[in-house]
Amino acid sequence: MLLLDGGFVADGDSVRWVRVPPPTTEEVQQLVTHIARTVERWLDTQGYGADEPCQEDVDDDANGVLLSASLDVLNSLERSANRKARGPPLPKLAST
Repeated sequence: MLLLDGGFVADGDSVRWVRVPPPTTEEVQQLVTHIARTVERWLDTQGYGADEPCQEDVDDDANGVLLSASLDVLNSLERSANRKARGPPLPKLAST
């Protein structure tokens, strides 16, 4: 979104910056209405029009997938923690 806070105006041989007043509530409402109509038209072209049946019963919530992935990571970390470390043996420290 582009929101202009002013503009340059010719002033003789030079230009000067002139601040514009903030948008009114009515102007913001007109902008929101225009954006909503544009988005609705685009969604309609993508097959998500107002005439399409509501699919609230479809479980397409990503929370289940994310929870499953989190549990997989936790299980993997637990298995890693229970395994002995592999690699070259550590050098023995001289006793004092």
